[in-house]
Amino acid sequence: MQISIKQAWWVLIAVLIIAYPISAKAAEIAQQVYGAPFLPSWYGIAAFSFGGGLVASFVYIDDIDRQLKHPVLAKIVIGFLSGIALCMLLSQDAANPKPALTFWAFVASAASAPIVCGALVYLSDKGRLFGWFDIVADRLPRSRSKGGDDDNANLS
Repeated sequence: MQISIKQAWWVLIAVLIIAYPISAKAAEIAQQVYGAPFLPSWYGIAAFSFGGGLVASFVYIDDIDRQLKHPVLAKIVIGFLSGIALCMLLSQDAANPKPALTFWAFVASAASAPIVCGALVYLSDKGRLFGWFDIVADRLPRSRSKGGDDDNANLS
Protein backbone atom coordinates (compact mmCIF):
# COMPACT_ATOMS: atom_id res chain seq x y z
CA MET A 1 0.00 0.00 0.00
CA GLN A 2 1.36 3.37 -0.96
CA ILE A 3 -0.06 6.69 0.25
CA SER A 4 1.05 9.97 -1.23
CA ILE A 5 0.87 12.05 1.96
CA LYS A 6 2.11 15.26 0.36
CA GLN A 7 -0.56 15.19 -2.36
CA ALA A 8 -3.31 14.09 0.01
CA TRP A 9 -2.42 16.93 2.40
CA TRP A 10 -2.78 19.58 -0.32
CA VAL A 11 -6.07 18.08 -1.46
CA LEU A 12 -7.31 18.10 2.14
CA ILE A 13 -6.43 21.78 2.56
CA ALA A 14 -8.08 22.70 -0.76
CA VAL A 15 -11.22 20.77 0.17
CA LEU A 16 -11.45 22.50 3.54
CA ILE A 17 -11.00 25.93 1.94
CA ILE A 18 -13.70 25.22 -0.63
CA ALA A 19 -16.12 23.22 1.52
CA TYR A 20 -16.38 25.51 4.52
CA PRO A 21 -17.94 28.51 2.70
CA ILE A 22 -20.27 26.17 0.84
CA SER A 23 -21.32 24.63 4.15
CA ALA A 24 -21.86 28.04 5.78
CA LYS A 25 -23.83 29.41 2.82
CA ALA A 26 -25.98 26.31 2.59
CA ALA A 27 -27.19 26.84 6.15
CA GLU A 28 -28.60 30.25 5.14
CA ILE A 29 -30.48 29.12 2.03
CA ALA A 30 -34.18 28.37 2.39
CA GLN A 31 -35.39 24.79 2.10
CA GLN A 32 -36.97 23.51 -1.08
CA VAL A 33 -39.47 20.71 -1.66
CA TYR A 34 -36.80 18.02 -1.88
CA GLY A 35 -35.79 15.92 1.08
CA ALA A 36 -32.36 15.21 2.49
CA PRO A 37 -29.68 15.07 1.00
CA PHE A 38 -30.96 17.27 -1.84
CA LEU A 39 -31.58 20.28 0.38
CA PRO A 40 -29.16 23.21 0.22
CA SER A 41 -28.39 22.67 3.90
CA TRP A 42 -26.76 19.35 2.89
CA TYR A 43 -24.34 20.94 0.41
CA GLY A 44 -21.61 21.18 3.03
CA ILE A 45 -21.87 17.49 3.82
CA ALA A 46 -21.82 16.71 0.11
CA ALA A 47 -18.70 18.85 -0.34
CA PHE A 48 -16.91 17.17 2.55
CA SER A 49 -17.97 13.73 1.31
CA PHE A 50 -16.59 14.54 -2.12
CA GLY A 51 -13.38 15.78 -0.51
CA GLY A 52 -13.03 12.59 1.50
CA GLY A 53 -13.49 10.54 -1.65
CA LEU A 54 -10.88 12.69 -3.37
CA VAL A 55 -8.42 12.12 -0.53
CA ALA A 56 -9.19 8.39 -0.64
CA SER A 57 -8.21 8.33 -4.30
CA PHE A 58 -4.61 8.99 -3.22
CA VAL A 59 -4.51 5.73 -1.25
CA TYR A 60 -2.91 3.20 -3.61
CA ILE A 61 -3.35 -0.48 -2.91
CA ASP A 62 -1.76 -2.44 -5.74
CA ASP A 63 -4.01 -5.50 -5.52
CA ILE A 64 -7.12 -3.33 -5.76
CA ASP A 65 -6.00 -0.62 -8.17
CA ARG A 66 -4.80 -3.00 -10.88
CA GLN A 67 -8.17 -4.82 -10.87
CA LEU A 68 -10.23 -1.64 -11.41
CA LYS A 69 -10.42 0.18 -14.75
CA HIS A 70 -10.65 3.66 -13.20
CA PRO A 71 -9.63 3.36 -9.54
CA VAL A 72 -9.47 7.11 -8.87
CA LEU A 73 -12.98 7.72 -10.17
CA ALA A 74 -14.33 4.63 -8.39
CA LYS A 75 -12.90 5.74 -5.04
CA ILE A 76 -14.26 9.27 -5.43
CA VAL A 77 -17.78 8.08 -6.27
CA ILE A 78 -17.86 5.35 -3.62
CA GLY A 79 -16.44 7.72 -1.01
CA PHE A 80 -18.96 10.43 -1.88
CA LEU A 81 -21.92 8.08 -1.66
CA SER A 82 -20.78 6.40 1.54
CA GLY A 83 -20.17 9.74 3.27
CA ILE A 84 -23.65 10.96 2.34
CA ALA A 85 -25.18 7.64 3.38
CA LEU A 86 -23.53 7.66 6.81
CA CYS A 87 -24.63 11.23 7.47
CA MET A 88 -28.19 10.44 6.42
CA LEU A 89 -28.15 7.49 8.79
CA LEU A 90 -26.78 9.57 11.68
CA SER A 91 -29.11 12.53 11.14
CA GLN A 92 -32.16 10.35 10.50
CA ASP A 93 -32.99 12.31 7.32
CA ALA A 94 -33.23 15.65 9.15
CA ALA A 95 -33.72 18.69 6.96
CA ASN A 96 -30.94 20.59 8.73
CA PRO A 97 -28.03 18.31 9.60
CA LYS A 98 -25.81 19.04 12.57
CA PRO A 99 -22.55 20.86 11.68
CA ALA A 100 -20.47 18.09 13.27
CA LEU A 101 -21.64 15.71 10.54
CA THR A 102 -19.30 17.36 8.05
CA PHE A 103 -16.34 15.83 9.90
CA TRP A 104 -17.95 12.38 9.86
CA ALA A 105 -18.82 12.76 6.18
CA PHE A 106 -15.17 13.40 5.42
CA VAL A 107 -13.89 10.56 7.62
CA ALA A 108 -16.48 8.07 6.37
CA SER A 109 -15.82 8.81 2.72
CA ALA A 110 -12.03 8.78 3.09
CA ALA A 111 -11.99 5.53 5.05
CA SER A 112 -14.74 3.57 3.35
CA ALA A 113 -13.76 4.10 -0.30
CA PRO A 114 -10.65 1.86 -0.22
CA ILE A 115 -12.46 -0.68 1.98
CA VAL A 116 -15.48 -0.92 -0.33
CA CYS A 117 -13.28 -1.06 -3.44
CA GLY A 118 -11.29 -3.88 -1.84
CA ALA A 119 -14.47 -5.74 -0.94
CA LEU A 120 -15.77 -5.40 -4.50
CA VAL A 121 -12.51 -6.70 -5.95
CA TYR A 122 -12.46 -9.58 -3.44
CA LEU A 123 -16.07 -10.55 -4.17
CA SER A 124 -15.71 -10.31 -7.95
CA ASP A 125 -12.96 -12.94 -8.23
CA LYS A 126 -14.47 -15.83 -10.22
CA GLY A 127 -12.28 -18.53 -8.73
CA ARG A 128 -13.18 -17.45 -5.20
CA LEU A 129 -16.90 -17.31 -6.06
CA PHE A 130 -16.90 -20.78 -7.60
CA GLY A 131 -15.09 -22.08 -4.52
CA TRP A 132 -17.81 -20.63 -2.29
CA PHE A 133 -20.51 -22.11 -4.50
CA ASP A 134 -18.90 -25.53 -4.26
CA ILE A 135 -18.68 -25.30 -0.47
CA VAL A 136 -22.34 -24.28 -0.19
CA ALA A 137 -23.45 -26.97 -2.64
CA ASP A 138 -21.60 -29.63 -0.64
CA ARG A 139 -23.29 -28.54 2.59
CA LEU A 140 -26.83 -28.43 1.22
CA PRO A 141 -28.89 -31.54 1.91
CA ARG A 142 -29.73 -33.43 -1.25
CA SER A 143 -33.13 -35.00 -1.74
CA ARG A 144 -32.83 -38.74 -2.00
CA SER A 145 -35.53 -40.98 -3.28
CA LYS A 146 -36.74 -43.76 -1.03
CA GLY A 147 -37.95 -46.05 -3.80
CA GLY A 148 -34.85 -48.06 -4.70
CA ASP A 149 -34.09 -49.40 -8.18
CA ASP A 150 -37.61 -48.96 -9.55
CA ASP A 151 -37.29 -45.16 -9.68
CA ASN A 152 -35.55 -45.23 -13.04
CA ALA A 153 -37.76 -47.90 -14.56
CA ASN A 154 -39.35 -47.37 -17.97
CA LEU A 155 -43.12 -47.27 -17.54
CA SER A 156 -44.04 -47.56 -21.23
